[in-house]
Amino acid sequence: MMKAPDWLPAVAAGDFSALPTPLLWAETADFALLVDGYGLAGNHEKAGIIFRDVLGELRRTDTSTASARELWVALFFSWRRLRFVMGDQTDEDVALLDRLCGLLRQRLLDLTPTERAEIDAAMEASPWKGRR
Repeated sequence: MMKAPDWLPAVAAGDFSALPTPLLWAETADFALLVDGYGLAGNHEKAGIIFRDVLGELRRTDTSTASARELWVALFFSWRRLRFVMGDQTDEDVALLDRLCGLLRQRLLDLTPTERAEIDAAMEASPWKGRR
């Protein structure tokens, strides 16, 4: 098991300014699980759809109009998916996920109060919080 990043406790406490720049996908396994991504999406199937749609938009446009909630669901699902589908990611896929992480970091720093409340609730509901 890899060591959790040093910045994770601050982020788990809600300090998104502690997220590093750049935020690289390979370092986000624990971060991704700070939320209940399935709950944020509505269910497993919807999380998969959000993942597919966000990554598709990133591939086409090199950016995304997705909210912080949707980006975090996509990040969450990327790690849950990897648990079951090992070895199919290319360097291009990881670069795409790195862009996802950069956008998520940016959006988390710009949350509205309503978005912040939604993210805080998802963090509180995560069945994986405190797993380390």
